[in-house]
Amino acid sequence: LLAGRELLHYAWVRSAGETATLEMPRFFPPDGSNDGRSARGLFRGRYGTAPQGLSSGEALVWMPIRYWDRHVPRSDDPEQNALQLTTSIAPVFWKSLTWRQEVSDASVDLECLVRFDQRVPFTADPAANPDLRLLTRGAGNDRPFTLGRQATQLELRFVANYRPGCVDLTTFRAHGWKTTPTVREVRVEYESEGRILEERVTAR
Repeated sequence: LLAGRELLHYAWVRSAGETATLEMPRFFPPDGSNDGRSARGLFRGRYGTAPQGLSSGEALVWMPIRYWDRHVPRSDDPEQNALQLTTSIAPVFWKSLTWRQEVSDASVDLECLVRFDQRVPFTADPAANPDLRLLTRGAGNDRPFTLGRQATQLELRFVANYRPGCVDLTTFRAHGWKTTPTVREVRVEYESEGRILEERVTAR
């Protein structure tokens, strides 16, 4: 807990003598402006909190957690956390996708990133790339999502999105940050060419 208003994660500890530094990967804007001035810590502002100003020697308060908030939109750092399902079947036409989920708090969303054939990176904008889609399911909606794409490989990444309000660092009456969505079942419908699985030659 930083400045009483921001929760953040660190990924590793770097020690030098009696000094220990808490570190995390750096996040660069996905638009490619990697000049270093616009970079920041990847896991700042967790559980819907906003990054605060930081100075050397700032006091940090250790906060116990139940579930990590290690998803950052439009980032593909290996330190992040996601449930990924990948399947490769060629050649197929992917028709639809559906899943069953359990979300116990309205301030936490389950999101699914769908990528076809690795044609674009996960850092791309899903709104501008048909080969990368961001899907969310509202409460009570169990209808399949239409995919309508032909591809060899299908990748699904399920992530938890903790929205502002899931933690209240003043009264501590919000409990969404103590929960995480659960994926119970995933189904994909596709069409492929006919295949002969077994052949038997007879005298007739």
